[in-house]
Amino acid sequence: MEKRYEIVVWDNDIGEDERGDYCTIQEAIKAAKQLHREYSYVAIYDYQERVAYVVYGDAKTPIFSDFVHVIKW
Repeated sequence: MEKRYEIVVWDNDIGEDERGDYCTIQEAIKAAKQLHREYSYVAIYDYQERVAYVVYGDAKTPIFSDFVHVIKW
């Protein structure tokens, strides 16, 4: 199965970082909940739709390229 979703985190110390690819949205949501313990901003990027769902944090934080549609989960 193709890995469609990627977790992206951000904080003041490290900036933006990728934290793994997942096949299903359910797997990505579970990982996002775990990562929220360490990071105030956690998003799930959908490679297929080119949409980033901000699970935790401010959706206005400029993490993604302009061509990515960013939505608050």
